Amino acid sequence: ILDTCTVGNLNARVQHLQYVPSQYGGLWARTSNDFTGTVDLSNIGTHLSLLTLSSTGLEGTLDLTAMHDDMENLQLSGNQFTGTLDLTGLPPKLRNLDLGSNPGLEGTLDLSQLPPSLDSLSLYSTSVSGTVDWSGLSNVNTILKLGQTQLTGSIDLAQL
Repeated sequence: ILDTCTVGNLNARVQHLQYVPSQYGGLWARTSNDFTGTVDLSNIGTHLSLLTLSSTGLEGTLDLTAMHDDMENLQLSGNQFTGTLDLTGLPPKLRNLDLGSNPGLEGTLDLSQLPPSLDSLSLYSTSVSGTVDWSGLSNVNTILKLGQTQLTGSIDLAQL
């Protein structure tokens, strides 16, 4: 069983996530929080496999390749993150990645190296753009949420 630390009604700066007590496998902050700053994914304690900081006022860039290998669930939707997304170095155990409603996140999508464990990828309401090579999803059973983006092209369902 995963014990989760729930944070409610907090105005704070997010930093030093490696200091979340080790008895907690996850950190979940409700939308009523007003955090400032960014999230350094390399500073997440290796005992945390779930991090939910959705709609909390965070900003800055995200280096998704900096997550530790045991991260399973990262939900950072509804914030003000910016920069180019790189999905090629995600942790091997990642099951859920939700970065939706971060209109400053951009780039083209390379789906060829998604971890086989990934169940859900949400990038709705971001600025990702371009044509996607969907053939990278042939061995992955992933729910994609890509509405309200700048993606173009067609999907050959026979490839999937």
